Amino acid sequence: MKKILALLWACILSASLFAQLPDGSIAPNFTATDLNGNTWNLYDVLDQGKSVIISFSAAWSAPDWNYSNTNILEQFYQLHGPNGDNTLRVFWIEGDVNTSVECITNSPGCIGNSQGDFTAGKTYPFFDDADASLMTAYAINYYPTIYLICSDRVLKEVGQVGVVGLEYEADGCPVITSTSKLITGSVVNDDNSNCLVDNGEAVLSNWGVTVNGQNNSSNSTFSNANGVFRVYVDSVNTPFTLTFTPPNPLWTSCLPEPVVAANAADTIIVYHPATPEVLCPQLRTTLGIPWLRRCFDNTFSVKVCNEGSSSAQNAYVDVTLPSPELLPLSSASMPYTTLSPGVYRFELGDLAIGACFYFSLTAKVSCDSVQIGETLCLEAHAYPDTLCVPASSSWNGASIVVKAACNNNTPEFSIQNVGNADMLEAQDYIVIEDDVMVSEGTFQLNAGASQTIPVTNNGATWRVEALQVPFHPVHGTPSASLEGCTTASNFSTGFVLGYPVHDPTPAQDIECMQVIGSWDPNDKTGFPLGISNQHLISKNTDIDYLIRFQNTGTDTAFNIVVRDTLSAKLDARTIRLGASSHDYEYSLENGNILVFNFKDIKLVDSFANEPGSHGYLRFKVAQQPNLVDGTKIENDAAIYFDFNPPIFTNTTLHRIGSVPHVSSVHHIAGKNNQISIYPNPLNGALSIRTETELPLESRWVLYDFAGRLISSGNMNGNIANIGAAMKTDGMYYIGFVGKDGQVLGGALVKN
Repeated sequence: MKKILALLWACILSASLFAQLPDGSIAPNFTATDLNGNTWNLYDVLDQGKSVIISFSAAWSAPDWNYSNTNILEQFYQLHGPNGDNTLRVFWIEGDVNTSVECITNSPGCIGNSQGDFTAGKTYPFFDDADASLMTAYAINYYPTIYLICSDRVLKEVGQVGVVGLEYEADGCPVITSTSKLITGSVVNDDNSNCLVDNGEAVLSNWGVTVNGQNNSSNSTFSNANGVFRVYVDSVNTPFTLTFTPPNPLWTSCLPEPVVAANAADTIIVYHPATPEVLCPQLRTTLGIPWLRRCFDNTFSVKVCNEGSSSAQNAYVDVTLPSPELLPLSSASMPYTTLSPGVYRFELGDLAIGACFYFSLTAKVSCDSVQIGETLCLEAHAYPDTLCVPASSSWNGASIVVKAACNNNTPEFSIQNVGNADMLEAQDYIVIEDDVMVSEGTFQLNAGASQTIPVTNNGATWRVEALQVPFHPVHGTPSASLEGCTTASNFSTGFVLGYPVHDPTPAQDIECMQVIGSWDPNDKTGFPLGISNQHLISKNTDIDYLIRFQNTGTDTAFNIVVRDTLSAKLDARTIRLGASSHDYEYSLENGNILVFNFKDIKLVDSFANEPGSHGYLRFKVAQQPNLVDGTKIENDAAIYFDFNPPIFTNTTLHRIGSVPHVSSVHHIAGKNNQISIYPNPLNGALSIRTETELPLESRWVLYDFAGRLISSGNMNGNIANIGAAMKTDGMYYIGFVGKDGQVLGGALVKN
């Protein structure tokens, strides 16, 4: 181990004026002649589909000499150079202009100093950068600097790793065929609105980029933290149309969608200028909770990013932990102020456009105040929490939230208008007891007003959902749940996570998790969990996936890759990355394969450090629109620890079906068309009457709570004669469809 550590250091240049090229940069091309008189052009080698490793070194450098004597580069070159599979070249470049070429071989006439003959026993080419042109182009700061350049011309610094590490890095290079083309470029903030990309303009991350070609070909990705996107296409599908999708509606473009042709060049570069439609800071907060283990310290992560169009001044985030269920913070990665029991403030300072801030905190789940299976909710709320909307928005400014509180073991719910405008029309709400809708009503609130929603103190898990006002900028249904708020000794559990958890603003993230005693490593969970053992969720409900992994081996895992092939029922273009335990590189392959690459994670094994052996990631994705009832969405992931075979997680299951949820089902076909059910209470035969007749040849369909079709029939004008189809107690869904299958509306019915 001491020998390995001795290799992992470098000589810093004494007077460097350069800034190191960041990973993901396009490698500058060069032509150079090696010590044997052979001339090489970097791009010529790359265009042959080969990768190149460049070691920028100095003959006087002890770390260079130590690494050279390991013969790691030579071993790798023998495996993959011209005597191996011929997929790679290794270049060794003497970069110090004050050292003469003779020093490389420690020959007479060496000006400077030399550790010895670096070429002894080596078969790869050696070069002398006599005029420092390559040092300047590659912005070298220290010796040795070792880059891997893939055939797509993208570079990454790999450092002084072993043969196994080089294998891993090289395996990450894309496979380029004779017809492969790379479309790459950047999304840039067009500060001066001249529809051009000018020097000094800031790059924009998390923009969706979709490339559509002929033959129905399509590939999608995102701009990374450096604003760079890369998409590989097959030139036979030329030309290609690029579509750029901003992370929010604050941005616009003065340019039409670019169309590019796959010409003789292997790389097509496209720069996309984006212009703010309105200047506004918009923070997005993600809170990471991998688990809640009773009687253990649990570590949570918080990430706050400015996805707005202007800087966020004096930003801070308040983290609220349930008290006394979670004990006071035992540690945090940055200073904080305790505002009240369980509420902590973290000052972030100014956040520029696209900037992100990360921190973690640790707290123990109480052994006395919490039982296994109980659900606890944590919240991170960043400020300023402005809701940024473009000038073209039709939203009037009213904003609905549902609040829940447990006061003296009594559940209390209220619907509040926290916006700056009055509601223009009444909206619906429902009350759910465990997993059954028990009541409904309407509300219409002026700005700042609230309406109390009564529930019974009986130990049930209560949930209230309310419809949001039209054109509200935040997706989802305002809701809140309460579990365990009762004087009873027993209370129901397991229902909170069956439904989506609503975040009122992008700056807020509320995450809920059941308390566990132990857990199986390397698993996957999809939230909401769904209702009943059928895992029922409503159509068009986003799914938030949590993938957890643990190094249960006997040594440190240096690199971990998680590959997740999404179901065709999910829309990979809507991916929103969430919190994670460690930094990763993300890519989207073949339109639906998510790749999370935790490079150099150095995850310790569970025998050496059990708490430190865990990791996780989260992401959210939308369903394909309007999936039919009964559709199953299954998903799993493969986790690769270094070069070991993959470990596959469990398969998550969601089924589209009828779930108690608030909706404007009584507004049929866009009309304020109330429905009536009679007789009420039900005592056998059932009829449903709509206030207005539906289109000719309309039909009714009846589903049970598990999403199974029970019965159907033709409408008799505005009457649906259901008969005695509802034979058992419970929830049912009656829907109305036109003759062409279009959905006209529906309603939940409790028998």
